[in-house]
Amino acid sequence: MLAAIASILPLLMPFSADQGECIKVNEIPPIPSVAREEYLTEHGITPIIKTEVKEKVVYKERVVYVDRDTKETVKTEVKDIPKKEYEAPKQGTKAEPKKESQTVSNQSQNFEFTAYSHEPSEAQSHRYNGKIVTATGKDVTDSIYYQGYRILAVNPSVIPYGSILSVSVNGQSFKGIALDTGGAILSRSNRIDLMVTDTNEAMGFGVQQGNISYVRKGW
Repeated sequence: MLAAIASILPLLMPFSADQGECIKVNEIPPIPSVAREEYLTEHGITPIIKTEVKEKVVYKERVVYVDRDTKETVKTEVKDIPKKEYEAPKQGTKAEPKKESQTVSNQSQNFEFTAYSHEPSEAQSHRYNGKIVTATGKDVTDSIYYQGYRILAVNPSVIPYGSILSVSVNGQSFKGIALDTGGAILSRSNRIDLMVTDTNEAMGFGVQQGNISYVRKGW
């Protein structure tokens, strides 16, 4: 037993911190014992304490902000969060119901299409201070497009404002956005009015059958 202790103790600072004297191994009580600690304290010897370094785990939360229209990343935020917060279930929280804009149906629906003119002389009901403004307040004075989408007048109780639609009519396929409405449209549940550049084009368009599917429903 003493031989085993003798092989270990030289590694545990076997000299007195005060006197520098060599301490005989057989004078130090066996390990562990209260007497050993008292002995070390009495002779000014500080025992070596081995500490174990454990792996530090850092939990991070990344929040990405995306432009709803362009789908481009606007900003990314990364922050550290406590392990308990990361692993613990959210208390008192319920799953939020999906917003209407998130409920998208790819099923094609048939609609009747007409066209209305963007010409100032034909848009008196939409003119504000010399500008042509849609029912949703979008300035479309200079274009029949909004953010790259064709402008559509709809019955908002049927097709919510802000909806992006994939449209197929008159042998053409394009994407349009529901930004406008009108008296003739509000009285119908199956009609969409397509904004065109002038009266002649609107008259020539007439009434046509087409179909739509939702890319995005509502804002």
